[in-house]
Amino acid sequence: MIAQEGWPLIGGLVVIAGLLGWYVDGLVALPLWALTVMALYLFRDPPRTRPALPLGVLSPVDGRVEAVDEIRDPCLDRNAVRIRLCMFGTGTYSVRAPIEGKVMQRWQDKLIANRCEDGDNNDEFDDYGIWIQSDEKDDIVLLIPGGLPFRHPRFYPNTGDRIGQGQRCGFIRFGSRVDLLLPVTSKIAVQAGQRVSGGESVLGNLVHEKLNVASPQTN
Repeated sequence: MIAQEGWPLIGGLVVIAGLLGWYVDGLVALPLWALTVMALYLFRDPPRTRPALPLGVLSPVDGRVEAVDEIRDPCLDRNAVRIRLCMFGTGTYSVRAPIEGKVMQRWQDKLIANRCEDGDNNDEFDDYGIWIQSDEKDDIVLLIPGGLPFRHPRFYPNTGDRIGQGQRCGFIRFGSRVDLLLPVTSKIAVQAGQRVSGGESVLGNLVHEKLNVASPQTN
């Protein structure tokens, strides 16, 4: 129920609060105990129920849909549908895989955001890109802007690893903006302003055209 990334901070607060209460005064330690309770809340990580939709694209994070538009993918050089998500500062910070597939490549590059058509840029910190490909060759890209050291995004699977749909695979302390780039043929299921839950909410569905094979004619 508590994210592993939060335990060092929580443990440190508990130790300091305990020492202050023992050697100084219990009242002096009260603010640190309050911070400990706040940290327990901020670093909560409740389990999620993944919907049974093999072709569904799940939200990677908790937050709100900020925009849905079409851009030029700065990583794969293709047209793509972008779903921009804004995480809540007091929400859960875990990142979950939107689809099942293989991690094809990871990028860390100041130029990723600069290549986006909307002119976003981040001159101070590197941006992160993760390319995940499904078994059906659908390409999904996650773009995460870099941030201050205490907000440094983490993504645990390496290039070549397989990840499951909805699997916890990363962490962004105190939240961030996350862009999810889908194939332009995808059927989008959300709109701007909608709240979503990581690993549970369906952002869209991957569409595969069925091949119509004509049956042989007999004379």
